[in-house]
Parts: sequence; C-alpha cells; structure tokens
Amino acid sequence: MKKFYLILFTAGLYLFAYIFEFLVKPLSFNLPNSQSYLNIAILTQYPFTTLIIAIRSLALFITPLILFSFIRRQHLLKATFLFLMGGLAQLYVIQSIATGNQQVPLEWSLAISMAGIALVIPFCIHLLLGILLAAHKKIKVAVLTSTQKQV
Repeated sequence: MKKFYLILFTAGLYLFAYIFEFLVKPLSFNLPNSQSYLNIAILTQYPFTTLIIAIRSLALFITPLILFSFIRRQHLLKATFLFLMGGLAQLYVIQSIATGNQQVPLEWSLAISMAGIALVIPFCIHLLLGILLAAHKKIKVAVLTSTQKQV
C-alpha cells in the first residue's frame, strides 16, 4: 500500500509541474551548461520556473526508485542502472544545451540534469549494499565450509 501512495505522490508531482508550467512562459535563453542555471541571479529572476524544475526533478528522481522497489535484492544491478541513467542524463543534457536542441524544453533538460545528479545518492547506497551483501555471503560460505571440515 505504501508503494501505491508513493506512485500517486509522484504522479501528483508530474501533474503539479504541468499545471504550474501552464502559468509560466517557457525559458528562452541560452546556458553554457545545465549547472549554470543554479546561479543565484538566475534562480531569483525565475523563481516559479525554478519551482517547476525542482518539482519535476523530484518526480524524475523518485520514478526509477519506485520501479526498482519492485525488484528484490539485486543491489549491484540497481546500482549499475542508476549509474547509467544518471550518466546518460548528464550527457544528454550537455549535448542538448550545447547544440540548442529544442526537442525537449529547457525546463525538462534542467530537471533531467538535476535528477541525474541526485541519482548519485541511491547509486552509492545500492553499490555499498551490494558489496556488503556479497562480502557477507562469501564470508558465510567460508565459515560454513570451515566448520564442516572440522566436523
């Protein structure tokens, strides 16, 4: 039931971002890179757009975590996918901003970039869990085989 509420919450975030975006004119300036938007002058000049980007980033961050919650264990696999998703998100945004590609609006590109950066946290957690569980399993097997040899 908790996953259902989290799915509804995430869907609500996407919906709020779309509703708020309806009220604001799209960004129409060029940025050298996606992190340039985090300049305090730009953030204060476009506060409502910043809110939209933050809401959408949170939704984009939560979405893969919800999907991965249906997969039990497999922490190293999850870490690999999170690393790839975060890295590919950064590469996509860098290229789309550099080339001025307007297939995806700038607000979406910035949200994708921020969510990709935030995916570093669950990546580290799953990587650490995967390594610790693999080490625990090997130690457990080694202890069991050594006790069987003693008997």
